[in-house]
Amino acid sequence: MTRGFSRIDRPAAVAGAAAATLALIALTAAYTPGMPTPQPNLLINPTTEIDQANEGAAVASSSGVLNAYVVDGIKVLLNSTATTKAAVSCQRTADAPTGYTYSLKCTVTTGASSVGAGDYLIVAIPIEADAIQDARLGTASAQTLCRQWQVKASTGSYSYGWALQNFAQTRSLPNAETIAGAASWTPFSSCFSGDTGGTWVTSGSGGGAYLIVTIAAGSTYQGTGGAWAGSNYFGTSALSNSILTTAGATFEITNAKLEISPVPTPFRHLSISQELARCERYYEKTYDIGTAPGTATGIGSYRAIAPSTSWQMVTGFRVTKRAAPTMTLYSTGTGAAGYLRDESMGSDLSGSSTNVGTNAFLAFSNSVTSGHVYGVHFTADSRL
Repeated sequence: MTRGFSRIDRPAAVAGAAAATLALIALTAAYTPGMPTPQPNLLINPTTEIDQANEGAAVASSSGVLNAYVVDGIKVLLNSTATTKAAVSCQRTADAPTGYTYSLKCTVTTGASSVGAGDYLIVAIPIEADAIQDARLGTASAQTLCRQWQVKASTGSYSYGWALQNFAQTRSLPNAETIAGAASWTPFSSCFSGDTGGTWVTSGSGGGAYLIVTIAAGSTYQGTGGAWAGSNYFGTSALSNSILTTAGATFEITNAKLEISPVPTPFRHLSISQELARCERYYEKTYDIGTAPGTATGIGSYRAIAPSTSWQMVTGFRVTKRAAPTMTLYSTGTGAAGYLRDESMGSDLSGSSTNVGTNAFLAFSNSVTSGHVYGVHFTADSRL
């Protein structure tokens, strides 16, 4: 059974005029007809509505460490080395600014006894190299970029940070800004000159950049605000960091945008079909939206009759992948990873995948029963 393919349009080039680095500009509201034309958003899943892998389930740290995608296109990283290490739980939540639905929320379940020099809690948004080609980063003609988002913190007067980095994290533009009110959605935006130095990968399907939103970070990751530096910086010395040491403290973000433009243009929400297609370049599943991988269900699965004791099924992806993905097969009957389901007998047997490309793969098993029907779900992961 073969699935159809679709293509995703690349963002158009936007001429960027020179602008003062980090000149603060009021955040534009959600797009309405008559406003200036919104420029393409370089970020995937900016309203956090797509959560294929977790479907709203919490992703928790272990032993002071977390490095995981919480929703499509957005990771959370924690490193806590204190005597009492921080523990966090992050997930998509139904809390958002007026007119929207979801945000990414991190809750500190155990406060760290301190924030060491090498400790951090960050939201990291990877950007494919080809997406930032028009920014001409690392050249004398680097363009102006603008970022915007809305954030909420449980603590008032909280200074958090942000940074744009190359994917190797050897070039950074660190910053800090303060959320004045507690438990209130606050918009931020600014424009800044692109980096004219360092090494940036700006073509191909590899990693090009990270946009970092910093909930807390120790001195190792603090640099001079608004200045490009040849270091891995997440923020500045102005960071509050107290969320990481406070059990029950929360931080949320949504409606994020990074664009190549001399000024911030209105944030525009794409249709769910458009945003899902963008996400599926990096991660795809056969399960319905709303159903997490590993669920015991036959809905949306693939089924085929074994013509002999060898069973094979060539399956196409809905969207061409960024790179050959890591495949995981799941039993339709139990949800167990690495298995097919003998639908005729109601039992699992091991299954494998091979010939994995960016458009299709082959699922197979050499220990099936001729004439039996076999079902399988899969996930295809080519995330950065």
